[in-house]
Amino acid sequence: MAEERLIAEKVIALISDMTGVDRRTVRMEESLDHLHVDDLGLVGIMMDLEDAFDVVVDDSVNVRTVNDIVQCFCVARAHERTSSLQRRAHTA
Repeated sequence: MAEERLIAEKVIALISDMTGVDRRTVRMEESLDHLHVDDLGLVGIMMDLEDAFDVVVDDSVNVRTVNDIVQCFCVARAHERTSSLQRRAHTA
């Protein structure tokens, strides 16, 4: 849960910085359209998050809300942890 909160805070900060929307007013269920995040802005957010969390997400993921972005990165981080553990077990 702490990791999800960390990711959510980062997502909200990026959206706020990009759009000028006060981060205190951004809600998890809010649509990106309502926050004035267009496709190019979404690509920028996703790339920044990939860099920040050192993961790669599937480009075909359908993202429409703040929560969609958060969940996408939670899944990617969990997948990365699992892959890392499998690599360690395989080399041990």
